[in-house]
Amino acid sequence: MKSNFTYPNTENLKGGAFLRNRLWIVLMLTAFALPSMAQINAYASVTGISGTTISVANLNQTYHTFNNGDQIIIMQMQDNVTGTNTTNTSSFGTISTIASAGYYEVATISSVAGLPTSLTITHAVAGTFNFGVNSSVQIISFRKYGSPDYTTTAAITALAWNGKIGGVVAMQVPGKLTVAYPITADGLGFRGGNASANYEVSCETTVYASNSANYATKGEGIQLNSTGLTNGRASIGNGGGGGSDDNGGGGGGGNYSDGGMGGFGWTCSATPVGGLGGQSVGGYVSKSRIFMGGGGGGGQQNNGVGSAGASGGGIILISANTVSTSCSGTVKISSSGNASANSGNDGAGGAGAGGSIVLSAVTFNVPSSCPLTVQGNGGNGGFVNDAGAHGGGGGGAQGVVVYAKTIPTTNITTVTSNGTGGANSSSAGSPTAGSGSGTSNTGVMPNFGSVILPIKLSSFTAELTGSEVLVSWSTAMESNNDHFTVERSTDGVNFTAIGLVKAAGNSNTLKAYSLIDGSPVSGRNVYRLQQTDIDGNSAYSQSVVVTVDRVIKGMTVYPNPATDQFTVQFAANGKEAYHLSLIDLSGKTVLTMNTVPVNGQIHVVLGSKLVPGIYLIKLGNGEEQLFGKVLIR
Repeated sequence: MKSNFTYPNTENLKGGAFLRNRLWIVLMLTAFALPSMAQINAYASVTGISGTTISVANLNQTYHTFNNGDQIIIMQMQDNVTGTNTTNTSSFGTISTIASAGYYEVATISSVAGLPTSLTITHAVAGTFNFGVNSSVQIISFRKYGSPDYTTTAAITALAWNGKIGGVVAMQVPGKLTVAYPITADGLGFRGGNASANYEVSCETTVYASNSANYATKGEGIQLNSTGLTNGRASIGNGGGGGSDDNGGGGGGGNYSDGGMGGFGWTCSATPVGGLGGQSVGGYVSKSRIFMGGGGGGGQQNNGVGSAGASGGGIILISANTVSTSCSGTVKISSSGNASANSGNDGAGGAGAGGSIVLSAVTFNVPSSCPLTVQGNGGNGGFVNDAGAHGGGGGGAQGVVVYAKTIPTTNITTVTSNGTGGANSSSAGSPTAGSGSGTSNTGVMPNFGSVILPIKLSSFTAELTGSEVLVSWSTAMESNNDHFTVERSTDGVNFTAIGLVKAAGNSNTLKAYSLIDGSPVSGRNVYRLQQTDIDGNSAYSQSVVVTVDRVIKGMTVYPNPATDQFTVQFAANGKEAYHLSLIDLSGKTVLTMNTVPVNGQIHVVLGSKLVPGIYLIKLGNGEEQLFGKVLIR
């Protein structure tokens, strides 16, 4: 294939001219040899959720589209976590409650006909998403590749977070994912703060929150800052604080641990004015809650040579049965924070914190010829390139890497390192700004479970039947499937097992299952399905919600278990006729009858032999509905 550029004529070129042109050729050939960075996801901000309708804005479908039947990630990027910590004190921006920040769940699109303003999902969301002035929510397409296996063909990255959308790579492969090129979200998370305007008075230690550009801007974090107090030393959630006068360094962003504090500033060693490090959110990490790395705070300047804070790492969500690699060198999955730029005789910006990676894989099969590095490192703070002591930038905190099972070690290196603080001057032995806190690599977390089922789930529903909830599901395919566990929650986060159902094991035909929750709580009941295979590996379905407004008392059934007949006893309303239906757990009506109860009793004779099992009894007269169940054996 003929190229569309021409080489310069290298004949008769001498000395530097020849070297410069040869270098130009090498650079051009290298550029053509490198794979391009590919974005793979669609994004939209969420303005509201009502039932199964999601209202959206800021739609970006440049690299993928939201389609009927596709899965999406709904993620609360920011929320009101600071409560009343909004005044000019050192507690400004301190996390008082995590609210829904970082919470995410998987949903399935049923209709996108309303885009770009709305889409519909198959089930109402299980968790709570908030839409206040301090909150932001987005949806990301959960891009599916492979049938069932897939090998990456280019380096994969995310749209950079812009305050409303981006920062997340989300992909799933039902079989084996072979990573042949890097998958990265480095520096695509919460954004760093700006350096201040040129200003100098003295060491102003108590400017924690201000709207004045004389003080550097705070880095972005898990709360959208609506206070107007965007500048000053205090952090905002996991975003680092900005440097104060005189020449304080910016604080590093936080994630698993705290970011480092910015350097003390010009003549301020006794009264430091560096930005405070972004706060740790590692204690809140769970299977359904992860965070982007906090942005570093900006440096304070008076000579126009300070530097801005750097952005934190984004989020990478990968679900696959197996992860492998193929390459001529080392490949990586990386969501590290950016290092901040160095400064002159002014404050340097704080670094971004490492982001979060969720690797939901059953097995890893990485060859020694192509080792895999998985990393979520904090960036290094900028240093002061001047002999006088000013304020270096704080180091970014380590991020989080979550594995579904144990941490793989064969030809895989997993690292979450804290970034180091920048030196306060160029002099040998200069003091430095603070580094990310805690012990590096403690952000590597095992045994979080899978985010998709290793079976083909055709349906999963829950419906109120009187005072009970019937949970039903079916599978189109099962492989080495041992059992199902039905779990219930009231908040969509903390689940409790309420029953176990043995699975078919291996099947390529439709299999139906069900379980009755005889004691749902009043109000919100969230159900999910845990599938466990014969090796003990588990995965979860998406959740469904049933709201119990009131408990309707049913009837007494005897004998129970029954064989060929049974009696229904209830408080009959006069001598009106009642309609009785007998329904199996697949929802099929197997017997109906209309009769007037005698002394509150209805005698039911089973005219044909029924398959042994549990059957629901539905009894009504147009004014009231009663429910019960009977075991036929």
